[in-house]
Amino acid sequence: MVASTGSTSQATSTDARTGHRPPARRSPFLLRHWRGIVTPFLCAAALFIGFNVFYGLSGLKEEPPRETPAPKTFQVQVYRTESANLRKIISAFGTARSDRAVVVSAEVSGRITRNQLLQEGVRVHAKEVEILPNGQSLQSPGDVVVEIDPQTYRERLQQAHARIDEDEAELKRLKLDHANNQRLLAQQQANLKTAKDDYDRARRLLEQGAGRQSAVNLAELEVARYKEAILQIENEIALHQVRVEQVESRLTTHRSDLRLAEIELEKTRVAPPFTGQIDEVMVEEGQYVRIGDPLFTITNNDTVEVPVAISLSNAASLGSQIQDGRVPIARLAENEVATPRWSGVVRRIAPVADQQTRTVTVYVEVDNRDQPTPLLPGSFVHARIDGQVLTDTLLIPRDALVSGSVFVVRRDNSGSTPSAEADELAPEAEYTAVQQSVEVESTFQSFASISSGLKPGDAVVLTNLDVIETGALLRVRGIQTLEDELDRHKIPYLQRIHGPIDAQATSTPPPSNGPAQRQ
Repeated sequence: MVASTGSTSQATSTDARTGHRPPARRSPFLLRHWRGIVTPFLCAAALFIGFNVFYGLSGLKEEPPRETPAPKTFQVQVYRTESANLRKIISAFGTARSDRAVVVSAEVSGRITRNQLLQEGVRVHAKEVEILPNGQSLQSPGDVVVEIDPQTYRERLQQAHARIDEDEAELKRLKLDHANNQRLLAQQQANLKTAKDDYDRARRLLEQGAGRQSAVNLAELEVARYKEAILQIENEIALHQVRVEQVESRLTTHRSDLRLAEIELEKTRVAPPFTGQIDEVMVEEGQYVRIGDPLFTITNNDTVEVPVAISLSNAASLGSQIQDGRVPIARLAENEVATPRWSGVVRRIAPVADQQTRTVTVYVEVDNRDQPTPLLPGSFVHARIDGQVLTDTLLIPRDALVSGSVFVVRRDNSGSTPSAEADELAPEAEYTAVQQSVEVESTFQSFASISSGLKPGDAVVLTNLDVIETGALLRVRGIQTLEDELDRHKIPYLQRIHGPIDAQATSTPPPSNGPAQRQ
């Protein structure tokens, strides 16, 4: 025991000398952090007890009496349905162009020597033939717009005349030669007979011993000479027809050259192909032009054509009208909202549709002679073409449709809609909204054609459709009619027909599966 104490003292003194302290004893973790662990549990317990106490006290309080809220009345605009006869108006844009516009070019070469009428805007007249009441014809020479130097073509015309004169003289010479050859042939044949007689006589004398051989030889040579002369004359006579045909052929060619020279000389005086106005001038006086060079452009604005692009369905409808002999009428204006200033008709339809735009071009013809103000080529216009006629059609605004149904105004949930003629909707009265399913036959931009579900005189709700349901109370603050809706559109695409409808112009809208596409 003493030894242990001594050892401890000795160790302590040793540590004191070395400067090291023995390690201190550590307390357990829970004893050192017990406050941080216990405090959250105490807070949670206090909150739980407080919530239970508050809940129990609130259950002892009586609820205040509640009043039932009054039903809300919606102020709405309504549309009164009616059955009407309507005409579709096909709307499109186009640029007017002249029905007759020609670029007149030079048909001969030369220098321009006169162009008195060659000015833009000048009206020139073509050569015309007028039949008088007595059956006689009166021809007006027309105007000469441009004259090309004719001197060269006059010389060619004189040369052609000279060649023809030569050919005619050659024919006369051949005729005289033929007559002379006929006479020479007859003479040579007579001479040949005489020479043969002399030959026969000289030969008989030689046989009788009274003649000489030299006389016989001379007579024989004379016969041969006449035979050769006759052969040459016969050849000349035989070649006469060939030579005549050659000259006649040459004469025909020269006469054709004469006609060409006359035509070329006539072409030096350039006249308009039809009566119209000079639109553009391309040459000046003194300028040298070649064949094919443009001289001026002439247009005739009596008839103006406006090509416009419309949909395939509208083109088919117009095509049916034209085939039936009913020409669609078109009215033209400067823009969509302007009053029409010109009228025309659809004369023809392009046979092929545009692959990119999927449209078909129709051509509106405008006769400026019937217009108060002529339609000038190059004018950009808005065309309104009369389309098919829709008979007894019930239309409503497309905005009134809600998932294939509409809200109609009733006196109550079981009553009927007040009649448009007998019972006007009173603005101070309250009505009930009832959702009614309808069947849409087709659509026309902002209108829908209804085939079933509504009848004329129904009042269809137009406003507050996002909050109205069946049974909602309504108060009518305004009534819209078909005329109001048609007048509201600045661009007309439907036109009401008030008078009787021509039976030939009546057509029905094509059926469609569900809502049709807009035109």
